[in-house]
Amino acid sequence: MVEKKQLLEKEFGIETLECFPFIKKIGFTEDQIPLIQRCLQGVSSLQEALTRIKHDNYKEVGISNRFLRTAGFHTILVNWKATPEEIEKFLNQRLDQQQQNEFMDKIRALKKEIGNQGLAKEIYCSKEISNNDCLKGYKNLAEVQNSKRTRRTGWHEIMITHSSFLADKPNKLILGFEKHLQHAKSANERSL
Repeated sequence: MVEKKQLLEKEFGIETLECFPFIKKIGFTEDQIPLIQRCLQGVSSLQEALTRIKHDNYKEVGISNRFLRTAGFHTILVNWKATPEEIEKFLNQRLDQQQQNEFMDKIRALKKEIGNQGLAKEIYCSKEISNNDCLKGYKNLAEVQNSKRTRRTGWHEIMITHSSFLADKPNKLILGFEKHLQHAKSANERSL
């Protein structure tokens, strides 16, 4: 596994390769063996697929149980049981540079709009959701109107992810990207 990781880093410029990055509790050694085997299978298929594509500017890759484009356009999740052909197809279905720039411009504009409302100092999406889900979350959050425009909320950061849950810090708000506007408004009002 270590050799394969080093090869991917050297040959394809991948900076980070993680196996099942979102599994919180992996368990004991006997529980980890099947995950390592699956990861190795996914890495082997990924390596073969990368030799067939024309671009290689992926920086962070996770071997997981699904395909996902996240955190911009250089971070992906690859399904461990996918064939090299399926991975190749996924890797080749990407936006061209102009489309990527337009997408990132939308994200920046929404983040600026949210920031101007004083909702939080730092706003970002977790890598557990797709780029499109992140955009949807920013759009939903931008619709929240902070009634106390001159005063910031008590949050230092807002993270948009798959679903809302309690944060590990009191000054952090975690919102699901599909949360209806009313949920975000009521959370906002509680902090004022």
